[in-house]
Amino acid sequence: PKVSDFGIEKKGLGMSLMERLVLTKKIPFVTLHQQRRMHPDISELTKNYYRRKVQVEIEDHPSVLVNRAPVGGVDSALRVAWINTSAMGAVEAMHPGMQSPFNSKEAELSLCIAEYLMHQDGLSPSQITILVPYTGQLMEVMGKARQLHITTGPSGIRIVTIDNFQGEENDVIIVSLTRTSKLGFLDTENRACVCLSRARRGMFILGHVNLLEKSRNKLWTDALQGCRSRGHVFPNMSGMCKSHNTPIKFHNANQLRNAIGPNYGCNLVCGNTQACGHLCRQMCHSTPCDKSTCHEICCRTGLKCSPPRKCDHVCRNKCTDECGPCFVLVSRVLPCGHQGQIPCHVDPAEHRCMKDITYTNSDGCQHSITAPCWMWSSKDQDSLLGMCRKRCDRTHAACGHACPLKCHYPEPCPPCLQIQQKTYERCGHTVSVPCSKTPPPCSVSVEGVLSCGHTMKQPCDPELAATVTAKYQCTAPVTKHLDRYCNHAVEAPCGSWTADLQDTIVLSCKHRCGITMGCGHQCESPCHVTNPDTHPRCTYEVVTQLPCGHEGTKACGSATNPVCTVVCGKDLQCGHPCNLVCHPEGTPHEVCSVPMSLHLPCSHILEGVPCHLQYDLEKAKRLCKEPCNFIHACGHTCSGSCGACRGSFHYLDHKKCSNSCGRILPLCGHQCKGSCTKDCPSCTEVCSTRCTHSDCSTLGWMNRRHNCGACTAPMCNMPCEWVCSHKGCTRRCHEECNRDACKERCTLRLRCDHQCAGLCGEQCPTFCVDCFKNKDAGEERDAEIGRFTLLGTLPHTETVAALESYLYSNSNRTAQEVLENTIHTLQC
Repeated sequence: PKVSDFGIEKKGLGMSLMERLVLTKKIPFVTLHQQRRMHPDISELTKNYYRRKVQVEIEDHPSVLVNRAPVGGVDSALRVAWINTSAMGAVEAMHPGMQSPFNSKEAELSLCIAEYLMHQDGLSPSQITILVPYTGQLMEVMGKARQLHITTGPSGIRIVTIDNFQGEENDVIIVSLTRTSKLGFLDTENRACVCLSRARRGMFILGHVNLLEKSRNKLWTDALQGCRSRGHVFPNMSGMCKSHNTPIKFHNANQLRNAIGPNYGCNLVCGNTQACGHLCRQMCHSTPCDKSTCHEICCRTGLKCSPPRKCDHVCRNKCTDECGPCFVLVSRVLPCGHQGQIPCHVDPAEHRCMKDITYTNSDGCQHSITAPCWMWSSKDQDSLLGMCRKRCDRTHAACGHACPLKCHYPEPCPPCLQIQQKTYERCGHTVSVPCSKTPPPCSVSVEGVLSCGHTMKQPCDPELAATVTAKYQCTAPVTKHLDRYCNHAVEAPCGSWTADLQDTIVLSCKHRCGITMGCGHQCESPCHVTNPDTHPRCTYEVVTQLPCGHEGTKACGSATNPVCTVVCGKDLQCGHPCNLVCHPEGTPHEVCSVPMSLHLPCSHILEGVPCHLQYDLEKAKRLCKEPCNFIHACGHTCSGSCGACRGSFHYLDHKKCSNSCGRILPLCGHQCKGSCTKDCPSCTEVCSTRCTHSDCSTLGWMNRRHNCGACTAPMCNMPCEWVCSHKGCTRRCHEECNRDACKERCTLRLRCDHQCAGLCGEQCPTFCVDCFKNKDAGEERDAEIGRFTLLGTLPHTETVAALESYLYSNSNRTAQEVLENTIHTLQC
């Protein structure tokens, strides 16, 4: 039966009821002497145990020799393999929170072996069981399985403790013994017997050989000696490629990936002959060769092709593709009598003969026509002859030129369109026109004389020239005086000086008018001879007297006075002159902006203040930039300016304190790093909660250190280790100790072989009093005072009497002050 307490098990409560009844020898019983589970190489490990225990010689049933196939991926003679995990540095540790041992490297190796066997031997996950002795190792293996993406549980590899696997069996058993320092309850015979008798086909034991050699349990020593005699003790997992017999060795997941390659074989090319007859060119793989990956040339012939062929040509397709029809070119006689190169699978009667045949259209255009043989066979010869696409080349009777068009027989040729140079008989000019066209009238430009005596460009043909001249208006510039109007000289085109166009010219006169107006000034506007008595307003500038008494300038013909631009200059309330532009009587003067020095109500002097602010001191004092100097309740000085804070004595009117808090937190002694104006937040320093058994960084499943203010470390329930030869604490680690500090001298010896000068049970000081007492008077005096102590983790040693004197001198202070002063002293 499974016993949770090792001490109770030692007292005999681990013995089953059947064992008790048998040992009484009062009830008849029968001992089985034949086993039908294990291969003989596996059962040999426990036969000596049964000889000693019950004096029975265990026999192997003949079926275990026939029905127990060797495990793939290893040597066929290997049924039991012992892997010495001490060679790869596997070390046990205690699982946090459970006080149960685990071995991380053994956990990873056991999963790697299971994954390797599944791919090499084709085992299903349900045929493999990983046996572990402790719950801590069980949790570690399951955690590693999640990291390596290996399925466990009902649909995957079963991971179970030894106590929960009694009476069960499986094809392959992987045992992780876990321990490297001491065997613990693994040394019991019933657990060792369960470990060594669960496998049917193969067993892999992961254990520390040097530790098991010292075991008092003969089962372990006999099993280890048997494996050594057969040479089955290895420093790592030793597999073998079943295709190439190359060794595959690994002891972790990275080495397994490098050793087995991408297809869970070795790192060689497969090379096995496939069903198609070609060699497999893939990297070595654990699964059978797949024909669908063969990329060789088919090379099959005749009836061996798929589908079968009637010829003996070699198929040149890929092995994975169907052979299909044969496309090898062969010479065949076609129905037309010609010899042709056609694909092997094509019937000659269905093949189109591509040999060119030439016929001459003797009854028509006399051209020769070339076309493939199959076209002459499938179409009417006359229709092909009618499809002639050669150049016509028939000669025009009138000009003798050849027709440039494509053959259009029997239709007549169109008029000749060849371009020719033709000469006009009258003028001798030339023109380019089609051969069959009549030249148009000559349009070459020549010099012609108009009726006004000016020349112009006009067409050579007289009829065209007369038409153009009748519509043309001479554009030569002519200057004349407007005698009937303003007598100004005006330049205009020659054709514009006709009687009906002269009025238009008068309107275009751009000369200055110059007529003296009623004000005595001459008109500066453009000539307006059509309305000589209507002049625009005079634009001459004249000086006029403004209503304000100042003088201003305006246009002579303007009836509106200008705006006065003279500076006002009248004295303001402060005595400074007004700098605004002249403004009507009764309107306000400007605000004086002359800079001046101003004494503010806050007793500060403000330089460069506009003059008008001396009458508005409330607005002026807000401009003060001097520091506020108000002391907040926290003791920090206000960082605002005098003007922004308005010189108030109420803290709400001042800028909030932006300094860091800096106060010492009461629970942990760390300095607060939050803002001064807020309540102190939870401490963000790294948590320093620890004891001799564990610390915050190793508590919990996440294996990470918490912040000081968010520590959730459980209370340590281990016995308190503050024990010495004089006194001892009887409470739990997290409880307050019920013993006083031991003030006896430490009995340990230093490196110099002198007795330690520290206190019993505490960390030894870093120096020897006996070695250094004669160096100077100060150290000798300290040595005579009493014992020394090391101040926590600080590299500083102090006398016990001096430290007690300092602590007791703070009895009148608050706990917060003592804590702050002590931490400050230790840090110094």
